[in-house]
Amino acid sequence: MQANIRKIGNSEGTIIPAGLLRKLNLATGDKISIEEQDGKIVISASKPKYQLSELIAKCDLSAPMPEELEQWDRASPVGNEEW
Repeated sequence: MQANIRKIGNSEGTIIPAGLLRKLNLATGDKISIEEQDGKIVISASKPKYQLSELIAKCDLSAPMPEELEQWDRASPVGNEEW
């Protein structure tokens, strides 16, 4: 695939085609890594990998439950749910 370098404000850059972004599951705001290797520009996706313990550590366990979830918790069974 070829692309042109364009003037973007006081910088220069290129456009990543939408199809390639979809294929790589990338979107606006995602971080990428750009480096030079043997005279080539290498762009890599750098999506963070999380550990469950890290995510739980960021939770505020004293935060109130959203009203929508409280309603869900109070709802009566409507099918063959077992409690």
